[in-house]
Amino acid sequence: MSKTANLSAIIIDDHPLARMAIRNLLENEGLILLPKREMEAKR
Repeated sequence: MSKTANLSAIIIDDHPLARMAIRNLLENEGLILLPKREMEAKR
């Protein structure tokens, strides 16, 4: 993945394990994700 790309992602899933797995995959690809607390506060 290009280091110059500006990407945003929202992880929405009913299952906590699925959210955690998706988050881990994205972080392993170098994406910087907001902490879970901040995402919940923005709802």
